[in-house]
Amino acid sequence: DDIREGIFEAASAFEALGIKIMHRTYKRFGEHEIDAVRDVLQEDIRGLVISPAYPNRLRPCIDEASRLKIPVVCVATDAPETKRLTSISVDPVVSGALAGELMGYFLHEGGNVAVFIGMRATVDHEQKVEGFRSSLGAFCPKGKITAIVETHDEAAEAYLKCRDILEQQPVKGIYVATANSMPVLRALKELGLGGSVRVICTDLFPAMLAHIKSGTVAATIHQRPREQGRTAFRTIVGYLTEGIIPEPRISLNPAVVMRS
Repeated sequence: DDIREGIFEAASAFEALGIKIMHRTYKRFGEHEIDAVRDVLQEDIRGLVISPAYPNRLRPCIDEASRLKIPVVCVATDAPETKRLTSISVDPVVSGALAGELMGYFLHEGGNVAVFIGMRATVDHEQKVEGFRSSLGAFCPKGKITAIVETHDEAAEAYLKCRDILEQQPVKGIYVATANSMPVLRALKELGLGGSVRVICTDLFPAMLAHIKSGTVAATIHQRPREQGRTAFRTIVGYLTEGIIPEPRISLNPAVVMRS
């Protein structure tokens, strides 16, 4: 939602140029995305901004857009080795590594850690896991990742899978690598584990504030999604109106947010 809002904020400055946004949504991250992209390529569009969940599946669509001379900008997650113009995101390896280092400080005596992502097929999510695993191993050799859970950014799925893990094994730390953290926090609370498990989340939104203030969430890695959306829109407009060719990948710096 924040990425979308960032796109609309940036677009408002270009309304005088006659720019119009055609917005397509689908119920679940990755579900029906191929159909959505195929449909919009049949419309009279000049550029396309997407968040690819399954980049390999989307490759033919991105290639078709390139053939039609429609630049494609990826935002939040990438589709590498395709003909997209560029991608804008917070570096996922850095984000995961920051979370891993923090978790290493929190769990200096070691313990089991569960990682919640959307899908391993999504480049951003898999690279966060890589960064987290490497950093946790360096800063907390006794720490052990005992579960990498795919939730498909679905709240009900995250809640049920989190409860299942917490009931099966002792967990000292949880890293939620997407913004789908509220169902995980709900499961912790219902099992009476709020505050006893060190939780690192991703991004920042009103519902999370109370959890940070209470200490239930030890830290969150803010990916600055609105800025990602603004940058994506400005990039594609700059390319279309002024011929400005962007770098192949534009990385923003994440911010670590803690109670202080």
